[in-house]
Amino acid sequence: MECMETLVGVDRILQETTATRARLPLLYRISDLLVRIRTDEPTISQTTWYAGVKSQLSFMDATFMKILGGELLLAVQSGEARTVQSYCIVYQHLDRTANAHQVVADGAIKPALSAVIRDSQFKKASLEDLLSDVYAVVEERFYSLAYAKHVDFVLQSLWVSLVGLLTSEIQAYLAPDQADLFRRNYAAVKAFMNKFTSLFAAVQKNFAREFWRHPATSSFLDRWSFPVYYQVRFMEIAAPLEEAMGLPLRKSTESGSDGKFQLEISMITWNAILRCWSPDVCLPELVHRFWKLSLLLISRYTSWLDKLKIDGSSLVTLPEVLSDIAIFQKLILQLPSGYVRPVLESDGKDVAGILPVLSESLDESVKGLRNLEDCFVGRLAEQVAVELSGIIKAVQDAPRLYRRTNRDAPSAAAPYVDAAFEILTRKLGRDAGLSPDHLKNAYRVALHDVLTQFAALALDLLESVRRMEDSLKKLRKTRLVADAGLSDDDKIRLQLSHDVLRVQHWVTELGFSVDDFGAFASAKDRVLSEKPE
Repeated sequence: MECMETLVGVDRILQETTATRARLPLLYRISDLLVRIRTDEPTISQTTWYAGVKSQLSFMDATFMKILGGELLLAVQSGEARTVQSYCIVYQHLDRTANAHQVVADGAIKPALSAVIRDSQFKKASLEDLLSDVYAVVEERFYSLAYAKHVDFVLQSLWVSLVGLLTSEIQAYLAPDQADLFRRNYAAVKAFMNKFTSLFAAVQKNFAREFWRHPATSSFLDRWSFPVYYQVRFMEIAAPLEEAMGLPLRKSTESGSDGKFQLEISMITWNAILRCWSPDVCLPELVHRFWKLSLLLISRYTSWLDKLKIDGSSLVTLPEVLSDIAIFQKLILQLPSGYVRPVLESDGKDVAGILPVLSESLDESVKGLRNLEDCFVGRLAEQVAVELSGIIKAVQDAPRLYRRTNRDAPSAAAPYVDAAFEILTRKLGRDAGLSPDHLKNAYRVALHDVLTQFAALALDLLESVRRMEDSLKKLRKTRLVADAGLSDDDKIRLQLSHDVLRVQHWVTELGFSVDDFGAFASAKDRVLSEKPE
């Protein structure tokens, strides 16, 4: 009862006092009395005295809050940070900071910001210009709110009000189906949010962390339809590539970042991947989706190459395809650090733990390309081996050269041996531009095919010579003998032995052993065993 009587007296004095400095002590006093009455309310609420003064107490409380709110609003509008701080202490003592938030938001912030937004929309300003005008008002008129230590006006009043106004007023700017406009508008919003946090982080510790965690921030960002935007970009990037893969094979006229692509489809695929990480396309919030799209594009390119058929009528050659695969592998390995990293860092993300994960996820894609590369190397080697098959058949020309021609005995390998291996080393070595490992593998595949054919032809020739000798013996005909005493069949065997030894020389020069090719090794042993002395 004594507290109530004091409150009535102090309240009467407050009504009669107009000076701010004189009012502050009275406001402190009244807040203290109200808190004491509220604390004792459970005890006195059943008394007849309380029933009689309850309505009067409620009226005085409402009047006090109205006066306190008016004083706070005047202090905010005049930028008196210390006075604002004093009123905040009163609100905190009353445990009514939410009221302070609402007073400042409704009385000062919303009217000022609404006027700016309406004016910008009347001028049909871009979202970037609108936010620039809003930021200017925030910086000029509401920066002092950051100094209030007991009430968070910046987030709970300023930012919440701003999100509410922007959400209701800028719906026209949220157009995910217009991808370029959406991207520019979202970039403007993010730039504004970053400037907003930087402005107040200079005064309030941990402000940036609290800002990005605030429900209003999440609510505002959720208004942006990132999945729709991504689908639009997906079609923009993937559809042209699919269309290009259905067209006839063509050579490229453009250069890649680290070399010249030979196939137009290689250039188109790489450009599609680069577009995923273009600043005009990728958003930090969609990095995971654009990374998956990049892997999908790589997989699609690998699948397309796997079905590619190269023959004599094709506009491109296997060495050109292999060159593209090598360049493509080198470029995609640069994706995590060279292209994804800048996008992540632009949003302030720590990339230390992310980049290794991205690099690891590339392993399967690179493995597929390397397997394909090995396949194409094998096909190139087989292609060269087929080309050499016509030359190798010259081994069977020996009977035509020495039978009944009275030629001198041979002293060296026939020219076709060097001719064949010179073509082999030129087409797989100098012209193909293969890596050392791929070149070794290509030689192995080509030599296997060529030497297997050569061995079969050599053995057929030996068998043919033997049958001819047997026929002559049965007919009791005298064989022609050269000056050195060698028969025509001996000269054929001697020529074959020179050829075999020359082939062995080439095999060794290419870094292999004759024993690596079983069919040729067996044929060589038989040829040399039948070589005339």
